[in-house]
Amino acid sequence: MEGLVHLETLDLNCSSDLQIPSDILNLPRLSHLEIPYGGKAPNGIMKMKSLHTLIGVFLDPTLSEDIEGLSELTNLRRLGLVSFLEPHEMATWVALPHSIEMLHDLRYLRIIGNPSYTSDLLGSLSDPFRHMKVLELAFWRMSRIPKWICGLQCLCRLELNVDTCTDEFHALGELPSLVNLSLQIRSIPEDSRVTFSAGSFPVLEDFECESEYDVTVYLAFGAGAMPKLSLLDLRFDKSNWGGATPVGFRKCTQLHPNRPQFTSYKEFRFGTTPLTKRIKGNRVISQIIPTFVCIWTYTPYVSAED
Repeated sequence: MEGLVHLETLDLNCSSDLQIPSDILNLPRLSHLEIPYGGKAPNGIMKMKSLHTLIGVFLDPTLSEDIEGLSELTNLRRLGLVSFLEPHEMATWVALPHSIEMLHDLRYLRIIGNPSYTSDLLGSLSDPFRHMKVLELAFWRMSRIPKWICGLQCLCRLELNVDTCTDEFHALGELPSLVNLSLQIRSIPEDSRVTFSAGSFPVLEDFECESEYDVTVYLAFGAGAMPKLSLLDLRFDKSNWGGATPVGFRKCTQLHPNRPQFTSYKEFRFGTTPLTKRIKGNRVISQIIPTFVCIWTYTPYVSAED
C-alpha cells in the first residue's frame, strides 16, 4: 500500500481478522481510516498523524506504546476504539485517559470495552473535548457518570453504562445541546427518585433508559421538563414492574397538535421478532403481552401525507 501516496480515505468492510499491512503507516495523506470494530492496526499507530478519523481499532494491552501514542494524533476528530479491559490489566490502561484527553478537537468518541467489569479510568479526565458532539460509552461500564461529561456544551448524543445514577441526572439536564440520551443503569438505590424540573433537558428529543429494575418509579417529570421530548423508551425486567407509569410524564410532552398521538407498549422476547401493540389517542395501554422485557415508548405519529 505504500505506493498509494494520494490515498485519503480507507474504509474496510470485511472481517475484523484481516491483517492490515504495516506500510499503511507511511501513507502521507490518509485522513480517514475505518476498519471493522476489533480489527488490529499495525504497531506504531502514532505515526499516522494525518488522520482525522480512526474507527474500529483494537488496542492491544501488551503494546503500551500504542496506547500512549494515541496522544500524538492531535488532528483526530472521530475516534472509535475497542479495548477488552480485564481487571488484571488495569496497570496497562492507565495511559489511556491521558492519551484521549490530549485529543482536544474530538467531535466523536466511541469506546467498546468489557461491560462485565466496572472501570473508572475515564473518570479522571479534566475539562476535555470542548467540541464533542457524540459520546458513545454504552459498552464501557463505569460506576457513575463522570463530572466532566456534564460540561460538554456541544454534546448532542450521549450513550452511557453506569452502575448507579442519582444526582448526576440533574447535571446532565443542564446540557444545552443534548438531543439523544441513552442510559443503562445497573442498580437503582432503594426508595430513590429522580425528578426532572422545569427547564431540564431543554432540547432532548429521545430518552432511553434501561435497567433490570422498574425505572418507571425511579423517574418523575415536573411541569416544563424535557419540553421537546418525542420518544421515551424505558426497558426493564417485566417481573419487577409495579404497574405504574412515570409520575408527571404527560406534563413534559409537547407533541405536534395537528397529529394523532400514540402511546405504546413494546415487548421483546430475546431472539424473536418484536411484538407491538398501539392504541390511538392519548392514553396508556392497560394490558400488555406477557414476555420478558418491557419497553415503554411515547412518540408522535407522522402520517404519510406529512
